[in-house]
Amino acid sequence: MGAILEIRELHKRFEPGPWVVDDVSFTVEAGSLMYVLGPSGSGKTTLLRLVAGFEAPDAGEIVKGGDVISAPGRVIAPEDRRIGMVFQDYALFPHLTVEANVRFGLDRPGFIPLALSMLPGLGALGRARRTGPRPNGWGSADPGRSLPELFELTRLSGLERRYPHELSGGQQQRVALARALARGPHLVLLDEPFSNLDTTLRRQIRDEMRDVLRSAGTTSLLVTHDQEEAINLADRIAVMEGGRLQQVGTPEEILHRPSNRFVASFVGPSDFIPGVVNGDLVETEVGANPLPPDLLALSGTKVDVQLRPDHFQLCENGQGTEARVIGREFQGASTVYALVLPSGTRVQAGLPGHLELAAGDLVRIRYRPPVLVCFPVRRADRP
Repeated sequence: MGAILEIRELHKRFEPGPWVVDDVSFTVEAGSLMYVLGPSGSGKTTLLRLVAGFEAPDAGEIVKGGDVISAPGRVIAPEDRRIGMVFQDYALFPHLTVEANVRFGLDRPGFIPLALSMLPGLGALGRARRTGPRPNGWGSADPGRSLPELFELTRLSGLERRYPHELSGGQQQRVALARALARGPHLVLLDEPFSNLDTTLRRQIRDEMRDVLRSAGTTSLLVTHDQEEAINLADRIAVMEGGRLQQVGTPEEILHRPSNRFVASFVGPSDFIPGVVNGDLVETEVGANPLPPDLLALSGTKVDVQLRPDHFQLCENGQGTEARVIGREFQGASTVYALVLPSGTRVQAGLPGHLELAAGDLVRIRYRPPVLVCFPVRRADRP
């Protein structure tokens, strides 16, 4: 369907200080769920604010539907971008009913950034001012969906007269989403949308929101630090660290073909162990595995091999590598054991929960991933 949003060599920093967003470029395809994933301080929320128009870039540009909406000296105001926003704390007006909160964006679309700036924690939203003309056709009246249709889509029918404090966290989130969708935006931005929800409800609510966004046919750009959320929901993921883009790809590419050790270690728990390439195999202390096809020319090369806990197997009849248990974390169907290998290397291995191994017990294990992840080692990395 083509890209609806293009981020081109974007830079942003707050003086004095380093670049918060440092030469970031990627595209968001129409109709897709795109996640920006990274730890705290990686620049992902600042990137979202740049797309929303709440901050102005120092260099680079943001293009939406072929129109430049942000560049140095040219910033289209947030209310003129046809972009919906769901804030981390939802930013609902406590004195308005559900219907009035959603209708607010229809009645006074240009007033939303000013009104939101009055809410706690959102005082900087008006920082970026419009310095360029409004693109043709943007900001004109567009009713989007009717309110009954919108309430049915977001499963809010029957709750229209309630106030935010009378709603659950998941219901408040759906109100914020309904308000963001009310004017039929080209793009919806969501900042850590599930961080305020109880752990037990998070999976259910995020599946519901994904279904609403899919049903609405809306392009979405979401920010999160939750690796599991991004892997399970995203069509594509942009991984950031230190303000820089580390990798963009599908969840499968991020998991099975990470571009560097940061991406490999950040997207799920893992350890690393030395290995050596021997022909088409990588030999390690916990067994030999097929070398990824793109590394077949590395025979004799030392590599660092990623070990994920859920890819270990328990061995019998004297096979595998002997390891000593030094700790355990019960997780229901499985238990993650902290093990020490004969070399003294410590690894985390997920083993069947019924084993009930204790510290000091010996087990035999081997590592069998569906796709081996390893990185060539430079001389400066280790001998």
